[in-house]
Amino acid sequence: MSFILCGVITSWCTLAVASGDESFHVVVPDAKSRCIRLFHVFAAGSQSAEQPRLSLDWPPSGIAVDHAGDRLVVTGMESGSPRAATVQLTDGRLMLQQESDLPAATGYTSVDRTGQFLLSASYRDGRADVYRLQQDGRVGPRTATFATPTKAAHAILTSRNNRFAYVPCVKDQNALYQFAFDASAGSLTPLNDFNARPPVMFGPRHYVYHPQLDVVYFSNEQQLGVSVFHMSDDGHLNALQHATTRPRRAPWQQGVRGLHASDVVMILTVNACTSRFAILFRTKIVSMCFA
Repeated sequence: MSFILCGVITSWCTLAVASGDESFHVVVPDAKSRCIRLFHVFAAGSQSAEQPRLSLDWPPSGIAVDHAGDRLVVTGMESGSPRAATVQLTDGRLMLQQESDLPAATGYTSVDRTGQFLLSASYRDGRADVYRLQQDGRVGPRTATFATPTKAAHAILTSRNNRFAYVPCVKDQNALYQFAFDASAGSLTPLNDFNARPPVMFGPRHYVYHPQLDVVYFSNEQQLGVSVFHMSDDGHLNALQHATTRPRRAPWQQGVRGLHASDVVMILTVNACTSRFAILFRTKIVSMCFA
């Protein structure tokens, strides 16, 4: 078995769990070197080997995996011009398929469950965008754009059934916006209760879906920890649990970074077989199991 783990070069670690003969690839956009780096990691002996890099003419900063295939969509910006590249992972090598100019900056990106659309949440602009992915791999026209009522939008992912998507906002913007996603047109429509209203100054940041249950896990930036939501049939989120660690940073202050989710809490993956997910801390790993 093999799988792909994508990340960004930072001062903290990235973790993947494997066992036996399992192996996986770590794909990292390296903006400083203007390239995509590929590592093949073997579970036995915890060994890794860097594969040939893929150079670009612009600094990549974001990356998304096409779950329908071995395709990656890399995004970045050069001199104020947003760029995108579609990359194929074949036989352990990165191959450039297509490059595209984009009409707006991206930020966090993901690919929907069909592999037909690229979704983006722009932190600075407070905007969610959707682009159609062409058959040749090129990032095509923008099919939807939506300005969220608040900025600091931090993520967007479609649900397991590909019918819904959520945009969490951090810091004093503190919101959790709920959308219906049309997988044929690539459109986003706000749900009637648009904001799931997370607790004051929790700052939901990144999230992951449980592989079998209608449950979503959000890491929080201001109130460090994980918030658990049930997703109803109509897509609305209802809070089940707030598992917190350190006291919240309230009020949030501009320029005072302190300790937040990118340092301490990041949900990495949910194992479909064991219903286990790992939370990566700088100093230790905490695992949680669910029936």
